Amino acid sequence: MPPEYHLESFWDSRFKVEDHFEWLGDGSNTILPFLRKFLRDRKAVYRASPPRLLHIGAGTSTLSDQILAVYKEFYKEDTLKDGVMVNIDYSEVAVERGKLGIQGANDYTRWKRTDLLNWDDVLSLRRMYGSESNEGEEPFSIVVDKSTSDAISCNDSITFDSSKKSSLNLRVARTFLLCYPNKTLSYGPVDLLALHLAALVKTDGIWIVLSYSRHRFDFLITEEGPKESEGETSVAPWAYWKVEDITGIDAPSGLSKVGVFAPAVQHYVFVLRRTQTVFMV
Repeated sequence: MPPEYHLESFWDSRFKVEDHFEWLGDGSNTILPFLRKFLRDRKAVYRASPPRLLHIGAGTSTLSDQILAVYKEFYKEDTLKDGVMVNIDYSEVAVERGKLGIQGANDYTRWKRTDLLNWDDVLSLRRMYGSESNEGEEPFSIVVDKSTSDAISCNDSITFDSSKKSSLNLRVARTFLLCYPNKTLSYGPVDLLALHLAALVKTDGIWIVLSYSRHRFDFLITEEGPKESEGETSVAPWAYWKVEDITGIDAPSGLSKVGVFAPAVQHYVFVLRRTQTVFMV
């Protein structure tokens, strides 16, 4: 059985007693170089208004503070508007800690409890910080994900049928279930995460992921199209994302005892590119 990383209760219990923990390192040598490259490459585009960043699974990591420091390398503080970075987490405990300033609270960041596999939560986030915001704010251009996809992958597949099509609320899914009411749509948890993030990220935005698995996003690479098998159909999220880069990075061994052999371990940084303009809602 995989760890219960997909359960909110697991994280609430853990964050009540854990002040600080870094999954797969603090991100300084893995995620941040790719963030710097994106900001450097797009500086001319985002000269007046720095790109909005969504940090998913923020937890008790210091990565939020490090991301803000990187932004200050490229932008003057008077251009960093409120909410240029939004930190979200599945755990209300982690979010409340963030709001209180235990990790990453400042004038430029916001915190919000969000379940990224729940469409209502995603839609709420979209309306608050995306193109549907009353403030007319831009959608996110960057998603930072330090092993959150790994935790979400521990969940079971999620299935929708015609009786639950409104809870999915994806245009392509609603259309399919309307035309084929006896069918179902089945998503792996990371597949559904990809579809939901596509509703939050603008075209040509990026999703930077640090994962322990080289195969975390194989479902985006094998472009086989929609699948049907025994009444179940999976609408492939590769319609909205492509894997632009995979970089293997040596991970700390975790062993320091002299004479003890520790086999080489690698973590992987993925850069995923948001590809299509047309989407759902």
